[in-house]
Amino acid sequence: MGAIVTSAGQVGVQRRSYERLYVTGREPVTEVCAVIDTLSRLEGIVTQRSRVPRAVFRLITNQTTLETLAAEGLRSEVAAPLDHVDEAGSVFAMFAVANAKRSEPLVKRADIIRQTTPETLAKTATAPEVDLNAWGYQLCSQLETSQFDSLQELWGPTFDWSDENISVLQRRLNDAVNSGLWFAGVYHQSDSTQLVSAAMAEMVTLRGISRDIPFVENSEWRTLRRHPDQVSGLIVPVIRQLNHAIVNEVDRPFIFAECNYTTRADRRGHQAGMVIPNRTYADQILVQNVAVHDGADSHLLRDFIFMTLAENGRS
Repeated sequence: MGAIVTSAGQVGVQRRSYERLYVTGREPVTEVCAVIDTLSRLEGIVTQRSRVPRAVFRLITNQTTLETLAAEGLRSEVAAPLDHVDEAGSVFAMFAVANAKRSEPLVKRADIIRQTTPETLAKTATAPEVDLNAWGYQLCSQLETSQFDSLQELWGPTFDWSDENISVLQRRLNDAVNSGLWFAGVYHQSDSTQLVSAAMAEMVTLRGISRDIPFVENSEWRTLRRHPDQVSGLIVPVIRQLNHAIVNEVDRPFIFAECNYTTRADRRGHQAGMVIPNRTYADQILVQNVAVHDGADSHLLRDFIFMTLAENGRS
C-alpha cells in the first residue's frame, strides 16, 4: 500500500530518517546486564559507523532496573511510568547513544529543564476550549481528497511529507481494517478544502509486563496562518480531538508526543492536557533527535520534549 512518514516506528531494529538507528524491544527488559549489553552494541555501531550518529533503544522495563542503571551512570533520555496501563512499577524508557556532535542539546540542558518545569505538572483544568464555531472554524476527523494540497502545504516543507505519503495516509485511514492511525484537522467554514491546522496519531503495540500495550504517538502538529485575523492556538483542539478519539477507541492506551522545543510545541501540548513525566530518572529530552524545517534557523536538527497524556486529560 505504500508508506507514510512514520513517527511511532515499529518493533525490532529500524533505520529511521536523519541517520538514526532505532531498536525497540519485543519483550520487556528487566535485566540490567541485558540493557547494558544492548547499549554497548549500539555504542560500537555509533563509534564505528559515521553514517549512524544516533542510536536509540526503546524498551519497557521497571523502576528497579532504571535505578540500578542510573547508579551505574546510565541515565535514559526518557522514562515514563506505565502504572495506569501496565503493572505497578512498569516504565517506558528511551536510551540514546550519539556521537560528540549530537550528544548535547542545542540549548543548555539546565535552561530547557527550567523553561519546561511548569509542564511537569498536570493542570486541574486545561486551557479553555476555543469556540471554533463562533470564529467560523470546523474540526474534521476525515482526510478528504480535496484537502490534499492544503495538507501538503502544512506537512510537506516542515515534516518532509510527499504527495504520495498523504495519499497513502488517506487510504489507510479509510481502510476497513483498524489501521492504528488517526487524523484531525481544522478548516474555516468558508472553504473546507483549506486546512489551517492538522495533526495525526499512530499506534504501535509493545509487550508490557502484564499485557500488550497500545503506544500511540500524537504527532505532526502544524498550523499555517492563512488569514491575518486567524485565531491562535488552533492546534490545541486538534490535539484534544485526536486524544479523545484514541481513548474512546483503544483499551488503556499510552498516548505520548515528542514536542519540538525550538518552537515550544510543548506549550501547546500542555494546553491540550499533556504533561512531561517526572524527571527523577530522565530529563525527558530527546537530544538533536530529528530535523524539522520550522524556519527558526539553518541548523535543522531539533531537541524534543517528551510528553504524555495526563490522567485528567482523558475525560
